[in-house]
Amino acid sequence: MNKHPDPPWALRDLAGILFPQRCPVCDEPLAFGPRYHAPLSAIPDPYFHPDCFKKLKILACAAKGPGPILSSSEHVWSFEKLLSLLHYNEAARFSVARFKYHGRQDFSIPYGRLMARYLGDAIRDLKGDALVPVPIHRSRLCSRGYNQAALLAWELERHLGIPCREDLVMRIKHTDAQKELGRRERLLNMKDAFRLRRMPRELERIIIVDDIFTTGSTAESLSRVLKEGGASHIFVVTLCLAGAGE
Repeated sequence: MNKHPDPPWALRDLAGILFPQRCPVCDEPLAFGPRYHAPLSAIPDPYFHPDCFKKLKILACAAKGPGPILSSSEHVWSFEKLLSLLHYNEAARFSVARFKYHGRQDFSIPYGRLMARYLGDAIRDLKGDALVPVPIHRSRLCSRGYNQAALLAWELERHLGIPCREDLVMRIKHTDAQKELGRRERLLNMKDAFRLRRMPRELERIIIVDDIFTTGSTAESLSRVLKEGGASHIFVVTLCLAGAGE
């Protein structure tokens, strides 16, 4: 099993002096202060400038207590429920792009914290045995240096106590960039993209973690592999939901 790469809090405080934490929305430095162990309920949130936080749109289902937000009338999904925190508006789009493509691994801490704050109770209610971040292909991991979904999953483990398991599934297909593809093309693009490494019998309820849910093609492909491996219940938790409306 993987071990959470979590440096001691003292080192994080020292790093905060040498390399000030930046707001994930505007990317400007925040005032120095203790953040890493601040309570989830802290207001204003210590990782965002207050005006910037207002630019993020917390989905109503997240703020009020999420439930199923996908209709099965259009598609029969292999997962049972989707929980997403943010509408993928302009502020979230630019911020997640920096997080995902431009080396801003530090954004995983504030965003994982927000997911735990607003979605934590609903995630616990799923009674998941493990958090499984959507894996990225080895070549992309080498060029990017990290998997943003895994960083979010480790933060959720830290706050919620649900084990993060990166060792269960691997990505064997180097897929084309999904953002330029339509729904049908995305589904074809993700076909046979994942391979199961192992599935312990005690892991029956799996929570997939990813950064953005758009058409569901990635989550669907991964869910099928996990179910074929013996998981009986699959759920999906994402930072953003594209096409959620204003």
